[in-house]
Amino acid sequence: MAYKDNQDKHSKTDEDKDYGLPKVEIVPLSSRSPQSVSENDNKPDLVKPKTIIADEESVSSNEPIIHETVKSKPAFKAQPSLEAREKQSNYRVWIILSLVLLLIFAGIFWYWNNIAEQDTRQPEPITTPIEPEKVLEPEIVEDDAETVEEVPETFTLTTIKSRAAAPRYFVVVGSFIDEDMALDYSNKLNRQQKNTYLVYPYGEIAYYRLAIGEYESLVQAVEVLEAHQENYKENLWVLKY
Repeated sequence: MAYKDNQDKHSKTDEDKDYGLPKVEIVPLSSRSPQSVSENDNKPDLVKPKTIIADEESVSSNEPIIHETVKSKPAFKAQPSLEAREKQSNYRVWIILSLVLLLIFAGIFWYWNNIAEQDTRQPEPITTPIEPEKVLEPEIVEDDAETVEEVPETFTLTTIKSRAAAPRYFVVVGSFIDEDMALDYSNKLNRQQKNTYLVYPYGEIAYYRLAIGEYESLVQAVEVLEAHQENYKENLWVLKY
């Protein structure tokens, strides 16, 4: 009974010394096996948080236990080898060449779909509406006998001084020795709206013959003579010249 009381007292004393902290198992360093060391060597070089356990005598009742955590340094990053860098460089070159070729093919495709079609497209004919020609109607001019003046026909004297290739027939109204007398009578007939012909002397004939018509045949000359004979006091006759 006394032993049990002593044991209970001792356990309470131990609990008071732990200050309510959890119990920590203390393992000596020599107890670690080589297998555990080798396994730890294969693992990444990480530093586990260190737990500092204070002795019962050094820890006072007013000081808390401090857990110190030390962060491990990052592992050394291995540099890529020369072969790996060459492969990476070649890969970038192929990517750039592929992009350039893609741009070239895209430009050719755009050209043939846009510019080439515009060049080959025939221009549409421009049609302009054709206006019908205006037909100008002729103006109707009404003849006004009072306002329209007819140009009077002029009657003149024609002189005959030589023979023609073919014979001609003249209706003679008078023979004159003097040329002036023949011209005076010609002017009188011209004023009467008659054309006159003066045949000059020829051969053994010394007279000036004044005629009122020239014809190619004797029949025509005779018809004119008969039509105008009553208008003259002189006897009319036909001259072949």
